[in-house]
Amino acid sequence: MFLEPVLEERPWSPSKVQTILKCPLAYHLKYRLKVKDDRLGGTEARVGTTTHALYEWGLRDALPDASTVLGETRKTDGAPTVVPVSTHTEDELDRRLPYLLELFAKEERNQLDADSVALVRSFLPRVKSFILGMQRIAAKYGMDVFYLEHCAALDVNMKACRYDDPKALIRGVMDLGGRTGDGMYIVIDHKTGKPKSLGDYSDQLNSYKLFAIETHPDIVGVQCGVNHTRKEHMDWAAPETRDYIERNIKAWLQQYLNGVGLKLAQLKGREATPKPTPLCNWCGYADFTKEHKVGFDAEDVPVCPEGIAAIEKKPLGPRLERQRRSLPLVGRLP
Repeated sequence: MFLEPVLEERPWSPSKVQTILKCPLAYHLKYRLKVKDDRLGGTEARVGTTTHALYEWGLRDALPDASTVLGETRKTDGAPTVVPVSTHTEDELDRRLPYLLELFAKEERNQLDADSVALVRSFLPRVKSFILGMQRIAAKYGMDVFYLEHCAALDVNMKACRYDDPKALIRGVMDLGGRTGDGMYIVIDHKTGKPKSLGDYSDQLNSYKLFAIETHPDIVGVQCGVNHTRKEHMDWAAPETRDYIERNIKAWLQQYLNGVGLKLAQLKGREATPKPTPLCNWCGYADFTKEHKVGFDAEDVPVCPEGIAAIEKKPLGPRLERQRRSLPLVGRLP
C-alpha cells in the first residue's frame, strides 16, 4: 500500500512532508541527522506556544497555578485531555487571560520579551471572543465536553495507534475537538501567524479528519475549522461524512505519502542539496554554525551557505530583522 521509502522514514506529518518538498537539505538535517533548528525556540515559536496555551486554558474551568500550567505534558497514548464545556463570562475571561499570560511570560523555558508580551496581549480580545464563541456553539449543538491538545496517530492500516509509536505512519496534534449532539465531530486548529486560505491547510485538515474518525468510531462526520488569531472570525471547511472520508481521504493519504516516497527514492544515495528560496529567511539551518552542534566537526562554517546567500540577496524587513537578532545563535549573520 505504501512505498518502502515512506515506511523507512515514518512517522510522517504534514509539516514533515512540506519540509522535504521545500528543501531536501533542511529535511535531511532535521529528520535524518536530528540537528535542532534553533529558530524553533525563537520569539515566533514562544509567541505561538503562549497563545495556544491561552486558548487551551481559557476553555477550562479550573484556574491553574504556575506549576499546573507549565508542568503538564501532552498525552501520547492516544487519549485526549477531556474537559467539561466551560461557561465563562466576559468579566471572568478579562481576569483569567491576563493571569495566564503573566504565568507564561515569566517561565524560564518560555520567557517573552516586552515586545512579545505586548503582541500576545494584543491577541487577548480575539482569544476571549473565540472562547465565548465556542461556548455558544457548544450550547447550540449539544456539546458536553471539549477535547484539548489531542495527540493522534495512524498506523500503516490507517487505524488509530499511540502517538509515540515509532511505527506510526502519520501523526499530529488536534488543538480542539468536540462532538455535537447529532454525532458530528468538530476539529479546530489555532494559527498565530499571517492568515492563509483554507486551501493552504488542506493537507493538515485532511489528516485531522482521518484522526477523528479513527479515534471516535461512532461519529457520523467531521467538520474542520481554522482559528486565525489575527482575524476576527473562524474559517470553516465544509462538513464531510464518515463514508466520504473513508472512501476519499484515505485514498488521498496513500497518494500523498507515496508521492513523497518517490522523491525520497530519487534522493537515496545522493547528497541532500539545498533549495534556496525567499523562505530561507525562516530557516534556522541557514543561520547557525556546526561549531556547537553534536555530531559535527568543530568548524565554524555555516550548515547552509546557500541559504545565507539567498538571505543576503533579499534584505530582511524590520520585523524579520528584529526576530533574527532575538535568536540565541552562534552563527548569526552580522
